[in-house]
Amino acid sequence: MGQRVSISKIKDDTEYTIFEANNYLPFFWIFLLDYNTVWYNKEKVLESFYNENRDYYVCIKLNNKILTQNIKLGLEYFEINDTNDLKPKFKEFSDYILKITANDSIYLDIFSLCEFKGAEIFIEYLLNTLKKIENKEIVKEVQYCENNKHNFFGLVGYDDYSDVEYNFQNFSKEYEKLQIDEHKRLEKEKEKFLKESEKEKKRVKRDVIYGGLGSLFVVGISIAMIIIDGISFLAIISLIMGLLGLLFFFLLKE
Repeated sequence: MGQRVSISKIKDDTEYTIFEANNYLPFFWIFLLDYNTVWYNKEKVLESFYNENRDYYVCIKLNNKILTQNIKLGLEYFEINDTNDLKPKFKEFSDYILKITANDSIYLDIFSLCEFKGAEIFIEYLLNTLKKIENKEIVKEVQYCENNKHNFFGLVGYDDYSDVEYNFQNFSKEYEKLQIDEHKRLEKEKEKFLKESEKEKKRVKRDVIYGGLGSLFVVGISIAMIIIDGISFLAIISLIMGLLGLLFFFLLKE
């Protein structure tokens, strides 16, 4: 079962998804957090994780003020440690987050990832990583994130199912192009799959027809044997096998 994570906001008692991902933590989401916020929520996360009757995970609420402070630390971090030219992408992502949270808070639903290695290990990873970010130390070990974290999807997640009025594709031309290319790739894969499926159906249909003809031939031979040589064990067995083959043919044909 996939572990879904998301960033959302609530307006007029309605939850709106902004980003989501499956089975990994988008790298830039870490920079929206801070050590104290994660530490403050630690006991709630652990209590929720070990509650057998839980039907939800604890979400971390971040208002615009906290986000502004954390994003500032993130920008300072990339100013010093940006060996992969991620700062422009992070700036674009963080500007978008601040824009859509100008008068709102966002909710990070990420603790389903505790299911992989346990809640304590995941929280400890977050705390250690956030402490390094605060100290401007390079984060070398990036667990829970996609292997190709330099891809925009690995950095921010997907906004395909975003139901906010102004999603990230409208904000970032690079991300929009990536989404278009991804949709084209998926469409080609779907088209290839449908062609292969159709080809396989034709092959199966052809094999069924050949099998039916073969069974009909066996029935004919068996009847001829009975007419010429009379009833024999071999002729009866051949006739039964041929009739069963024809029955199988008509069942598959349906």
